[in-house]
Amino acid sequence: MALNKTETRLVRLALRELGSNAYLNDITKWISSEYKRIYVSNKKARLILKKCEDVTVKKEKGDYLFSYREPKIRTKDVISFGIRKYKTRENFSRNLGISSSILSEWISGVSHPSEESLKKIDDFADRHGLV
Repeated sequence: MALNKTETRLVRLALRELGSNAYLNDITKWISSEYKRIYVSNKKARLILKKCEDVTVKKEKGDYLFSYREPKIRTKDVISFGIRKYKTRENFSRNLGISSSILSEWISGVSHPSEESLKKIDDFADRHGLV
């Protein structure tokens, strides 16, 4: 079974957005609700998450529970904090090094951050003590 970069990114993003602690079925349901054109099976999602070094797995109630070893704050919470701190979306997006239109798309749910953007968001959260 070949692993696709997009599928890997979506599975990791789903785990993060579900609170860094989620069941496999919830992860695949989140992906199918957010991305209508992409289907990731439970088997493939489990394979992707088992290969991640920063994720732990525990079998519980007939489902797999995946967790980040170090809990990660939800992206939308970091964005909300950044907008409050910098007063406007434009100032916050400039601080992150992205365009304000992309930030608006993330907020509205039209798109989700790429791996590179997630790293920038994580760096911002670390600098400001968000956990």
